[in-house]
Amino acid sequence: MSNFRLLNPDAVLIHIPKTGGKSFREGLWNGQYDGPVFGNIPKEWQPLFKFGFVRHPCDRLVSAWKMFSDGAVSVSGGNRVVRGAKSLAAQLGLWRSVEPHNKGMSLSSFLDIVEDETITYDVSSADSSMVAARIRHHTIPMSHPYNCLREADFVGRYENLAVDFKIVADRLGIMDPLPKLNTTKRGDWRQYMSAEVIDRCRHYYAEDFEAFDYKI
Repeated sequence: MSNFRLLNPDAVLIHIPKTGGKSFREGLWNGQYDGPVFGNIPKEWQPLFKFGFVRHPCDRLVSAWKMFSDGAVSVSGGNRVVRGAKSLAAQLGLWRSVEPHNKGMSLSSFLDIVEDETITYDVSSADSSMVAARIRHHTIPMSHPYNCLREADFVGRYENLAVDFKIVADRLGIMDPLPKLNTTKRGDWRQYMSAEVIDRCRHYYAEDFEAFDYKI
């Protein structure tokens, strides 16, 4: 997706969408960062520790679909009362920090957009109102060169976030825990996928399954 230079401590977050990027940028680093830079890591950032996270391709796809169809929730900011009120409103379905852009779209229809190579994934060159480009941007394979993971010094797994984040924290001297922001409410990815959609996901993300050793 995009790369960010995190400030104090300095590092580069190679942000793969739906792997907890907002928890790093807005949570742990409290909005102290430069970027985003799309599709490359600037030369002057290269000496810094560069890290990113990956996620099971099917789980990541469902998370992106739910964000675009149902919206997402982030309760950061404000005091405990404000955060509590936001949490309650979110649970009641009365508020979303990220509003749905394709409410009611089926996962199969969402995947039609994901697979459509005629739609750009580079949002830096796309019309900001083009939701299809944003969908593609959030869902291209993690192993795609645009995502720059080949330049990472460390790649963790979203499924093992707490343990793998400890490696990042130890490397950068971070003592604070990683907050959880921008969540979507849903169950296990398998309950949303038909056999046909699973086959399509397996095919589209074939390089991700191989590169990061994920199984269906």
